[in-house]
Amino acid sequence: MPATSSCRCNSRNYLHAHCYCHIYNCGGKAVSRSTYQHHRKAADSANRESQTGAGNNEGERGANDNNHPGQLRGFDGDTSSVENPDSSDENPEENPPNSSQETFQEFREQGMQTDEEEWDQKIVDAILNALPLKHQQGDSIKSFEGWLKWAKDYVLTEQKMKDIWPTTWSETEDILRRVGYESPKHYYICMSEEHAREWDIMESPSDKCKHCGEPGDIDYYYMGLSSKIKRWYGNPDMCNAMLDHWREKEHWFNNFERGQTKGWPIKKELWDGTRVFTANHLSTLQKFKDPRNIVYIAHWDGFSPFGTSGGHSTGVIDVKIGNLCKNKRNHSDQVFVVGFVPCFKLPDETPEYLDPFLSPLMNEIVDGFIDGIEVEYCADFPDFDIQSGPAVIRHLILLWTGDHPGQCEVAKVKRTGKKACRRCHICGIPLEPGSPHYYYGNCRYHARHKWASKNMEESLPHMKAADEEVGAAWSRISRDSGFTGVSMLTILYDLYGFDVLLDTPVDLMHNLPMNPVKKNLRRFFDTGNVNKNLIEARLENFPWTAEMRASRYPSGITSRLGYWKAEDYQKFCFPASEVILNDQMDAKEFQCWTLLVQMIQMVFNCCRLNGWREEDIELFNNEAWRHNIVVEETFDNYWVFDLERAIKRYVNQSTHHCNIEKTYSDNETRREVLQNLDILRKSRNAPSLTQEEVDMAISVKQVSSLKKGYDLIAHASKNNLPNFQDGILIGGQNKRFHEISETQRHEIYEDVHSREEELEHFTISSTTTCKSILKPGTEPSGLHVLYRKGENAIYSSNGEETTGRINNIHSVIIEDDGDNKGVHLFVEVQEYENVTDDDGETKYHSGTQSVYLQLTSTIKMVNTIYVLRKVILYPEQANPHQYVLIDFQMPSLPQHKQFVVVPFYPEKNDMILFLGQHDYQWIAIVVSVQEDEKTVGVHFFKEHFFKGGPRGKNISRRVLRCIAYIGIV
Repeated sequence: MPATSSCRCNSRNYLHAHCYCHIYNCGGKAVSRSTYQHHRKAADSANRESQTGAGNNEGERGANDNNHPGQLRGFDGDTSSVENPDSSDENPEENPPNSSQETFQEFREQGMQTDEEEWDQKIVDAILNALPLKHQQGDSIKSFEGWLKWAKDYVLTEQKMKDIWPTTWSETEDILRRVGYESPKHYYICMSEEHAREWDIMESPSDKCKHCGEPGDIDYYYMGLSSKIKRWYGNPDMCNAMLDHWREKEHWFNNFERGQTKGWPIKKELWDGTRVFTANHLSTLQKFKDPRNIVYIAHWDGFSPFGTSGGHSTGVIDVKIGNLCKNKRNHSDQVFVVGFVPCFKLPDETPEYLDPFLSPLMNEIVDGFIDGIEVEYCADFPDFDIQSGPAVIRHLILLWTGDHPGQCEVAKVKRTGKKACRRCHICGIPLEPGSPHYYYGNCRYHARHKWASKNMEESLPHMKAADEEVGAAWSRISRDSGFTGVSMLTILYDLYGFDVLLDTPVDLMHNLPMNPVKKNLRRFFDTGNVNKNLIEARLENFPWTAEMRASRYPSGITSRLGYWKAEDYQKFCFPASEVILNDQMDAKEFQCWTLLVQMIQMVFNCCRLNGWREEDIELFNNEAWRHNIVVEETFDNYWVFDLERAIKRYVNQSTHHCNIEKTYSDNETRREVLQNLDILRKSRNAPSLTQEEVDMAISVKQVSSLKKGYDLIAHASKNNLPNFQDGILIGGQNKRFHEISETQRHEIYEDVHSREEELEHFTISSTTTCKSILKPGTEPSGLHVLYRKGENAIYSSNGEETTGRINNIHSVIIEDDGDNKGVHLFVEVQEYENVTDDDGETKYHSGTQSVYLQLTSTIKMVNTIYVLRKVILYPEQANPHQYVLIDFQMPSLPQHKQFVVVPFYPEKNDMILFLGQHDYQWIAIVVSVQEDEKTVGVHFFKEHFFKGGPRGKNISRRVLRCIAYIGIV
């Protein structure tokens, strides 16, 4: 059939074509010419599959093709006459029906690309490049169709290109299907009030509910995992990234057999803890040892797509790939949606309202875990004995995450009330008889005597009991047990041991910045005894680093506090609050606030960068217990920042406010396909650094952009090239020679001599300057730090840490006697010194307990390899030339903050250490406890020596307040 065909009949008011393909069951339907071309290509592809059988029967059909257009497999009959429907049949011998197809096939067999293929590929590339812009700008489908028509009318010049250019959204979807796009699976759910707490999910709109006999009235668009897995493993870069856990398998593989019951000593990654292990104790399971098996971190969260008004609420079920290291995994584009839940259509106060939406996911997890998923693996990894080709991949859910309300909805546990914890048997006491509000007090006692922990075996009967009851009986059982029913996740407990109680972690995003920090700060401002203008001025003058300003950072504490997000509260708490709130809080309240500051500092700074050690975990636990003695649970080291940020991507999309879950589902499916294609195309295209650029960068230790700096570090690590621990200069080359003083030359000579002893005689051939330098982290994909001219940093000088301001960054070329040249990088720093008080003692800030610094006239040349980390210097308002040192990147808490005493509950016969007057420490034994008066009776012990005999004891009896105790001896 011909490449183009057109008709001007009355079926359409524009130039069109009649399509007879069976692929889309058109049956002579009048369609646009571009749609006709897409359908023709699909039919040609189907014809080629049966080319051998079909070729022998072509001559038998002859001129009857036009009279029986529905008999052939693809496009049946010669549609070249369709431009004039009244024209007579043409001679089939002069115009064979499949002449154009045979020519096309001949070119394909010869390995040549026809003009048609070239145009088609250009269109595919153009559409794939345009669709991400649509998603980024939130354009509607109608707007996108307008851009397509504009491009056809005003950009394209070739008529044949115009004929096949898509102008409608359906034609665009045809192109996407050719590169892997699949429409989400449409389910129909019935949750009628006629069968409360019962539901049914159907695959067809004609199917009837098994409980009421009515069709499902709730639409659910499910984006399965199988298609995602096939896309991931069809991409070499994703294949490589999803083996991160296997590259560090010594951190978790057989760690119990090696006696490492607490996981890897330094916990940075998901697999460094105790949740990832080899399940040798599950003897009933058949083992499928394959590094390519996938673990998911699943997540549920509800949100309002149109803000707080409108009454429309929805939610999202999504997953992340746990095999990836956290630096790759913790990005919103690595959040893959499973389905959107139309919450506004669901019955209120029904524990099962998420079950029908979780059901397809659970079925797919179970089937994939037992039978596996067949994929075409596209990469080879000889080090791991992995080859490309067909493979069977298995998967499981390792963690289920979310905020506290979301976790309670999925796990089916009570959010508040008498039994409000899914992990322990905490029991609340009503504030007054009959009150629904419970208080979980007596924390001093429970800090010593912890609540008993729950486990699945003892909890399952309570879950089932709550699941079987309704009405008042259900309310009583759920109140007394803390469970509202049997979670869908318990299926995974029977399958591979997923623990609904322990494997649903408490995230730090909500349980630090958004709960205690936010509530304490708002309560502080609500007291009224606050100098808001002073606090506002201090916050406005706080010197945030460029990296902090690049994302959200707090501003307008008196005017915009209601708009603050988790990142604002986190960054305000540390590193800013101790200097901003100093002398504005009551002493005891500020002492309590500093405990929150220390916890934020550990979680978001020092332990996040350097990993968690056992002593860090113990210190964090003590800080949490000491904080008002009210924190009943330690937090899990998990947050949902990237998962929460992904919601912004959904609500920014253009919709007509009707059936938005379908719009979101279609858009997310297209985004995942386009993202995978973008990664694939980038991996096939030329690298961001050419070999010439790599060679030049290695020789001069400089690249033109920050992105190329990151790429160079990764390239050097991957190819075992010389490392760049001293850094990489970022920016254009400054070829102009920079003069340095004789003292600076001498410092450079001494440094080079001390580190490179083989260089006895050398000269400085040239010195240039740059504005910034990128220092790599400890890992190729880790956190690299960009130092800029004018910033403050700590560097190592003679084994001690010194603070200085970076006045300049120098690239020094050293030339030895053999005319060999080498590049050495130096920073020109102006030192700070400690400020002393009138007594000559070092001056400390009362809030942060950090030293005051002032700038000196001493300037040094420091090799960049000795630059350790950035710092913030907060100017003192009374003395602007004095600065408070805020070492926000320090590897651990300062020494004076590492000793935290948890107030304890005293019991008879406890040996205690008592802090008396003038900070004198006494040893005593508790002889009685008066709980109502909060006092104890003690006997003091005083050392006394007898000549030639053992120690004696001088005993006196006193009554002391238990608030004075600082520990048990």
